[in-house]
Amino acid sequence: MIKYNPEKELTKEEMSKLDFDVFLDYLDQKAEHLKQFSRPFNRTETRKIATLESAQRGETLTKEKFDRIKAIAQENDDKLHKEVEDKLKFKDSNVTFSKKNRK
Repeated sequence: MIKYNPEKELTKEEMSKLDFDVFLDYLDQKAEHLKQFSRPFNRTETRKIATLESAQRGETLTKEKFDRIKAIAQENDDKLHKEVEDKLKFKDSNVTFSKKNRK
């Protein structure tokens, strides 16, 4: 098995020579590495992307679909706030993070 090394990634030629299962394993390792640099969409981004996707498909947004989008957006916002809270706890334990209850 080949280990993913962000310092020295494989070239396209090297990847094309890999066995398919080894190639997929390499991609999984790369994806795991890149996850540490990503974050969930915030509330506005989630709504915007879902609305644009529906418009692109030619679908109309029903109340049920929009409510589901709002729920996903809320989950993402909660994750983002939790990450910020955790980071603040490490820097200054006297700082508290309050989230406004926005709808």
